[in-house]
Amino acid sequence: MSSVQIFDNFLPEDIYQKVKDHIGGPNQPWYFQNNITTEETHNLPVDKFGFNFSLMKSDEEFAFSDPEVTKTFKVLMEFYLKQKKVLKKARILRTRLDMTTYNKESVLFEPHVDLDPPHLTTIFYVVDSDGNTVIYNEKWHPLDQKEPKPEELTIMEEIEPVGNRLIAFDGYHMHTGHNPSKHSKRILINTNFAL
Repeated sequence: MSSVQIFDNFLPEDIYQKVKDHIGGPNQPWYFQNNITTEETHNLPVDKFGFNFSLMKSDEEFAFSDPEVTKTFKVLMEFYLKQKKVLKKARILRTRLDMTTYNKESVLFEPHVDLDPPHLTTIFYVVDSDGNTVIYNEKWHPLDQKEPKPEELTIMEEIEPVGNRLIAFDGYHMHTGHNPSKHSKRILINTNFAL
């Protein structure tokens, strides 16, 4: 039985359109990552790159000293408030935008968990795309056990990236995604809430 919550048409259409236009538009800053799912810096494969924009890192508050963060947060404020209300969670530990781009081959990124402390992970798909999110049955608590090997993982659920869809799950479930191979980009908002 899946423990993934799926909320389709999460935002009212007018708010969703505002988020989509800003995040998916030409004025949203993006920063290159050699590997979109890990901070590994050695022996990087050439096909695991992506782009992100952090609004709040796990060891900081929202980076309002950066005018670009302030501008993006203002667009996303109603989104964050609705998440807090629907999920009954008060404290955001980390939140960032992620974008991967077209590759004619579908590439599965490394399975991972986002943070060390107990948390709820949410993924909000900003645009319709391909490149399913894969959530595994296996959990990993980074502070007290060995990371499962990729060949030991079994799929609990695969979720298609549909615009205005929010998914939420226990953040200790190993998870990952694919790059898009039929669309130009796959854009999501990844948020982690304290439990």
